[in-house]
Amino acid sequence: MGTIIVFILLTLSAPGMIRSYEVTLNSFAPYADSDRGLIDYGTLRMNKKTRSSFMISGNFTVLQNVGREYLTSFELVQVIGDQSRPIVRAEQNFCQFYSTDYDMLLALRSVSNWPPKDSCPFPKGEYYINGYEATTKQMPPILAPGLYLLKFMVSLNGKQVGGYILKGNVG
Repeated sequence: MGTIIVFILLTLSAPGMIRSYEVTLNSFAPYADSDRGLIDYGTLRMNKKTRSSFMISGNFTVLQNVGREYLTSFELVQVIGDQSRPIVRAEQNFCQFYSTDYDMLLALRSVSNWPPKDSCPFPKGEYYINGYEATTKQMPPILAPGLYLLKFMVSLNGKQVGGYILKGNVG
């Protein structure tokens, strides 16, 4: 569950891409209807560090074990006026995602107290991320300037139970 942030960042990564964007972070907020019995988002925050990088830090508490029965999904959409244009959508069971060796997950594990990659279910407990830096160089080169929403959701039995929504402008 603590990998919500990681999944958001992984969805924006593309190996070998070096295009730099000017990104304005408008909001970074937990899913409003999150199951408060599953996660306490605590102090987890994303702040802009430089023109092309963001820092993730803070504490959060996972209140239940999160295993294969949970589905992680993300959707990147461009917002044009009052309409949304889907860019990409993907789903994966939580344990499959968490057990990968994505560079970002490796880096996040090195600045956090997260369990090893083969820990499934992800055990309940108190966790922290201490200064993970994400850069806009990880974003795909296909994004046109504009307003975007990146929604990462965790669901159980078809019901969304947690997640984060990032809203920002790409220029």
